[in-house]
Amino acid sequence: MSEDAIGFQGGKYFRWSDSLYTRGIFGDNLGKNNVGKVLPGWNGKAIAGHGVFNFGDGTVTIPKGTTLIAPRANIKTHDQTGRLLESLDVNAFERGGKIANSKLLHQKIQNDVPVRLRNRVHRDLEGLRILKPGDEIENLTFSQPDKQLTIFENSTTVIDNSVKLNDIMKEDLGTCIVATFSIHRR
Repeated sequence: MSEDAIGFQGGKYFRWSDSLYTRGIFGDNLGKNNVGKVLPGWNGKAIAGHGVFNFGDGTVTIPKGTTLIAPRANIKTHDQTGRLLESLDVNAFERGGKIANSKLLHQKIQNDVPVRLRNRVHRDLEGLRILKPGDEIENLTFSQPDKQLTIFENSTTVIDNSVKLNDIMKEDLGTCIVATFSIHRR
């Protein structure tokens, strides 16, 4: 990723290097002031909040040295699903095969998700994608979490509702997670 503008707010463009727009692996700081609850910790390998795909925004090619775990396209995931993704052991998930990953997700759901939400979270995780360098994903636009969401403090969040995946994707991030939904809209 270049040092070009990542957002526009208050009549001013902000560059990656001088921005307070994100925190975690994708950036430096915060966008958590408007969330319902911030939980301590986790690995800082996820982007949390809301995500949409606007038709016409195209796709992003995953760069070398980066793997991206993301929900299937055009899904509105539950907040609990986002937290499960934020807290996923990304290295174990990347190393695992289909059966191992299925077991890992099932175990996390059993341990971390309230019984009444387990079926919903299972459905949300169907078609979970592991995108390797050279793969393409829709160029999601991220927006700030709101009072309805609970996130982990080390996840990346945005405070500018125009930050796109191609603005924050760069080489050598290792394995990262999109823990937002990916609703498509025209």
